Amino acid sequence: MATVPRTGKMALIDERIEHEQMPLRDQLSQDIARVTWGGARQFAAALTPFGLTLQQYFTLVAINRAGECTMGMLAAQTHHSLGTMTGIVDRLVRQGLVTRRSHATDRRIVLVQLTAGGMETLAHVEDMRQEQLDSALTKMGEPQARNLIRLLGQYLAAMEINATDALTGPGAFV
Repeated sequence: MATVPRTGKMALIDERIEHEQMPLRDQLSQDIARVTWGGARQFAAALTPFGLTLQQYFTLVAINRAGECTMGMLAAQTHHSLGTMTGIVDRLVRQGLVTRRSHATDRRIVLVQLTAGGMETLAHVEDMRQEQLDSALTKMGEPQARNLIRLLGQYLAAMEINATDALTGPGAFV
């Protein structure tokens, strides 16, 4: 007798039971991957109405934090090659979100900064992100949210990931 695949909440319950039978290391690894990749896909989809990709968003945040920066600094901060960064900045310039100019004394150095439109777009994206987080926190409830924060702190400590580590990569911009 063939079983009928479950859908909806029952499928999620079956998936969670199967997941909980895995070793802890595998459960944690799978859940971190789901949060990381699922969150990135969800955020990338939410950026679409703003006409942005994740890479463009991270670039705007990096420029915003620096005020004005070189293409080399941007490439290093976002972990992209200079060639890739040039393409990203080209698209942001075409969208009117950033300006690019040569350095006054060394024309080999290209400086980039946000336009007023770039700052406004970034502010709208940040508002959207806050609404997403507020929605998730409301669904979880304050006690569960505080517990999650406590557990994440313990995990970061166990993995020896400190605040300085978080400031050196793309995650530092979110």
